Amino acid sequence: MDNLIFTWTSFSSWETLDWIAQAFGLLAVISYVISYLQKDSQKTLYFQLSGSIFWCLNFLFLGAVAGLVLNIIGTLRVIVYLFRKKYAWARHYVWYIVFITLFVLGGILSMFLTEDPTLKWTAILPICAFILTTIQLSLTSTFKIRLFVLLSTPFWIAYDIIFQNIAGLLNDSISIVSAIVGIIVIDIIQKRKMMKQN
Repeated sequence: MDNLIFTWTSFSSWETLDWIAQAFGLLAVISYVISYLQKDSQKTLYFQLSGSIFWCLNFLFLGAVAGLVLNIIGTLRVIVYLFRKKYAWARHYVWYIVFITLFVLGGILSMFLTEDPTLKWTAILPICAFILTTIQLSLTSTFKIRLFVLLSTPFWIAYDIIFQNIAGLLNDSISIVSAIVGIIVIDIIQKRKMMKQN
């Protein structure tokens, strides 16, 4: 535990791969933030696709096997969703089942690929996060979407702390703050104002 605290507080102990990992993570965060500012859903997905690829590289250089394997599957999920506007097959509900199944299988596979036996259990964290975000993608209520962000993000926070992923924690913090602000401003304050007006 003391060693973990030391590496979190002393950047001089980081190796080149750690810095490369954080750089890719920062690029992923920037891609995701830009994606949320897009008016066109296709552009949003393109930026999320680039963000997913950067997260794959981030976890690759961190040596976080489950994060890498599951983000590869997550990247495939974004690619399928890119075709939703044009093709009916990409909008079929079966994709939710397919990707939830792939996330579970990918997480189990990553347990076998993880060399450190003390880290094998950590695959459970991104499995839970990806299952929740896949369910979130099927929702139409923005309130429920924000609630699912609050449910899924703690799993990533735990995973990022274990693998010392500062860029991941930055992304998680932005997600949580955005979801909380959205719930307070849109789902509570604005709805109360509308109810009073009616």
